Amino acid sequence: MLCEEKWWSNPCDNKNDGRYNDDISPDISNLNPILFKAHGLWKGSYEVYDENFNPAEPSPAIIGLYPVGPTPYAPIGEVFFNITIAGTRWEQHDIYVLGPAPQSFCDANPNIPGRPFSNVGDDGVCGENGSAVVADAFKTSTHEKNDILIGVSGT
Repeated sequence: MLCEEKWWSNPCDNKNDGRYNDDISPDISNLNPILFKAHGLWKGSYEVYDENFNPAEPSPAIIGLYPVGPTPYAPIGEVFFNITIAGTRWEQHDIYVLGPAPQSFCDANPNIPGRPFSNVGDDGVCGENGSAVVADAFKTSTHEKNDILIGVSGT
């Protein structure tokens, strides 16, 4: 963007402003070396902790509410990420693989007809089947041409 100073206007404010510098790319993968390396497929592990930083225990699922709320699966598992960076946009898709609950949980929380709780989240067998949860995140950079991402939506 060209700044033209005129005798009737203020001096150009954008001479040193990166937002108007055509030599600075708005592509977020060019603005930060960490963001450049984030693009691609990733695999990791996770562990869920309670409010006292102790490993969380499985809890019976609430029928009709699962996967929101308590989860009847092991609090340790694997996660897979697919991160795509295209210009000013960050798109992330995640799959969390939940292991089966320990047999002690299944024995202490049997499924009783008529109760709103279940020892599995879906059609499965407690202690034998795990589950998977998916999540998405969509982010974009700001017009400032810096390495800040703003979350637009997610699940």
